[in-house]
This record gives sequence, structure tokens and C-alpha cells, in this order.
Amino acid sequence: MKLDARVGKITAAEGSVNPLTTNTEGALYTVSSGGKYTDLVLAEKVFTATTTAAVALTAHLTLAFTGLVVENPLTSGKNYIMLGASWGQTVATPTATLLGLMTGVDAGDAASAITIRNRLIGSVVTSDAVADMACTLVGTPVREMFFGMNWTEATSAGSQQPVTSVDLDGGIILEPGGYIATCSEAANTAAFWFSFLWAEEDI
Repeated sequence: MKLDARVGKITAAEGSVNPLTTNTEGALYTVSSGGKYTDLVLAEKVFTATTTAAVALTAHLTLAFTGLVVENPLTSGKNYIMLGASWGQTVATPTATLLGLMTGVDAGDAASAITIRNRLIGSVVTSDAVADMACTLVGTPVREMFFGMNWTEATSAGSQQPVTSVDLDGGIILEPGGYIATCSEAANTAAFWFSFLWAEEDI
């Protein structure tokens, strides 16, 4: 099969059908017009939830939970595609621990304690998601992944530490009734901040 392509830039409009383009050496242009989530953000489908203060952490799989949880309500009619998570801390780690993510089903006990924001800044499109820092989880959670090891050490012992960001890249999807939450292998007093980033798609 032979495909023809045009050399150089083209002028296009929304919804138009356009030829492939190449450079003057015949190499096909495949340059993105933005980041990998740009189209989803422009479609007003990407949301974020961030803790509003340093939060204490319950030990792994504890149903009387503190940390950060995002729940997909049973009536949302959407799948939540998890794109990323991040965490940082403002004081020294109280108790050595392993940090990660856990998920569960049969959501419904968390309250809307955290304001969820659309990542298209200025958008009025809202999410049905529920985000909270303290609730009773319904349904036994399971560990999904780990992303950080924390030892007890005075903050004066080290230099600046970057906030950790994990690219989930759609590898975890919450159906209606599902939830995702932070997970700590040891209970800790308030030291940690967390955020989640996700896209919402109609089922």
C-alpha cells in the first residue's frame, strides 16, 4: 500500500480530514501538540484532589482510615482512570514506613471533605467523586503498589527533598463503587501530604 504525504505544515480546522505530513527528508511528523493528557484536560475530563493539611496515616488495610481516599460513587456512570499520585512531607517521618496505594470496592462511607478541581482551570464542569482524609472504608482494600520508603531522620540531617510524583498512566481504573487510597505499612502522626489525578470517562 502506498500512502502520500505532504511536506511541511498544513492548515486544519476542527473535524477536518488531513493528509499526513513529512519533513523535507521524507520523515513522517508525529509531534504532539501538547502533553499526553492535554486532550483530556481540554475536554474537561481531568480532576485532582489534594489534602488540605498534613495528615496522619493509619496502618495498612485499616478500615478506620486516615490518609487520602478518592471514591467513585455507585451512581456516577463513569470510570475513573487514575493518571497520577504525589506525596511530600513537612516534618521528619515519625515512624519508618513504606508508602503506596491500595484499592477496594463497595464505596460509600467517605464524605466530600476535599474540594475536587477540574484541571482545565476556569472550567465549571464538576466531578461526582468523593475525596476525604478520614473515613471508614467499606470493603476490604488490597495493596496495589508501593512508591516510597521513609526512615526516621531529623530534617536537619538532609538537604532539600523533592516531592515524589508517580505516573499511574491509566494503570488503575475505578469502576462505580471503587476507591483508591494511600497506604502506609505503619501508623504515623501528621506529616504527609498527598494528591491524586484522574480522568473520567462515560461508561
